[in-house]
Parts: sequence; structure tokens; C-alpha cells
Amino acid sequence: MVDEEVFERRPVHWGERLPIVHVVTSMIAENVHHIAEVGALRDIRRGAARSQPFPDRVGPPWWLGESPDSA
Repeated sequence: MVDEEVFERRPVHWGERLPIVHVVTSMIAENVHHIAEVGALRDIRRGAARSQPFPDRVGPPWWLGESPDSA
């Protein structure tokens, strides 16, 4: 598949025609959403959601949403 083909509209199972890139990114986002749900439920079941404090914010300024000057 060449780069231009990912933007071609293809039929999807509910009848619409969407670019392949949209279908693939939607599938990835849905899987990440479910992974986060499973992780949250696991933490609640283990009791970690109530007993562990929120971790300190660590990382480079761009990751924390800060300007480079404030670092």
C-alpha cells in the first residue's frame, strides 16, 4: 500500500465509505480506551485506587504542559 491509498474511501461494515486511516485510528483509539478501562477496574478490585496516592508529575516541560522557560 502506498501513502496515497490510506486516504481512499473504502466500505465499512455499517455501510459508509471511510478512509482506511480513519478506520485504523478509530480501532486503535477504541482498544486504548478498553485497556484503560480494564486497568482502572483492576486497580479498583485490588484496592490500589483508594490506597495509593497520585504519583508526582515528572518529565520534560513539554510533557507536563509547561513552558520551557519555567523549567
